[in-house]
Amino acid sequence: MRYFRYFRPLLLLILGSAVWAQVPASPSVTRDASALSLLTQSVGAMTTANAPVLSDLVAEGTCTRWNGADESGLVTYSLIRNTASHFEVHLPESTPSWTINAGRGFSIDKDGQRHLMHLKNAAKGNWYMPVAYILEALADANASVSIDNSDPTSLSNEDVVILTPAPLPGSTLVKDYTDATRHVVHLDHSTHLVTEIDDRVFLSNDLNSSIPHSLHYSDFREEGGWLLPHAVDEYFGQSLAHAFTFSHFTINSHLSPTSFAVSQ
Repeated sequence: MRYFRYFRPLLLLILGSAVWAQVPASPSVTRDASALSLLTQSVGAMTTANAPVLSDLVAEGTCTRWNGADESGLVTYSLIRNTASHFEVHLPESTPSWTINAGRGFSIDKDGQRHLMHLKNAAKGNWYMPVAYILEALADANASVSIDNSDPTSLSNEDVVILTPAPLPGSTLVKDYTDATRHVVHLDHSTHLVTEIDDRVFLSNDLNSSIPHSLHYSDFREEGGWLLPHAVDEYFGQSLAHAFTFSHFTINSHLSPTSFAVSQ
């Protein structure tokens, strides 16, 4: 549990108070045809013939692990594609949450303290439903997409690297920024479903220090024409931080961005 004392004031993907850091300008964009084909194939695997255009969704379920401890509660995750997201967990004695809108966000921890989110970590609001993340990467011409060749011993040839563009232009080089914007999407060879997305997250106010972070997806079932994961586990390093089971989904309920208010 000592590992998670560093994450106690944090929430899900948000580690620490916001620091609106300058970051290096985006590198040259590479859109590898093979990688784009794999992502397109994965979206196809998560889409049925009658699937509507996915504009927003609400997923409801239960939390069985929170901040590295076995703790139960109800969870609600709301998403407007490319715009906003909200995550809320109702635990026995607290209701931690986070809200993201247009790249800005804040979290409320178990003690009720509000924290502005680090700009880099605020970009991950759509990770809990991987099809939304892939659709955004396919549509973003500024995101580099390539095959992952980082591990020559790996038997996998269906891991795709998505290098997101720098959220703000700047001149101050952050040591771990490249790692933090490098997302590795793991695809199942037979089903082409997303099994895992890996990256790194910044710790507290230290922009020169980050740790591995990953989301693992399983139990995909059809919901409103889309194949969505009903089980999502989140890891910081090798430790399971959060575990969620979603049981009810609402697709395209016309959520309004105004309901995801993020004040300065």
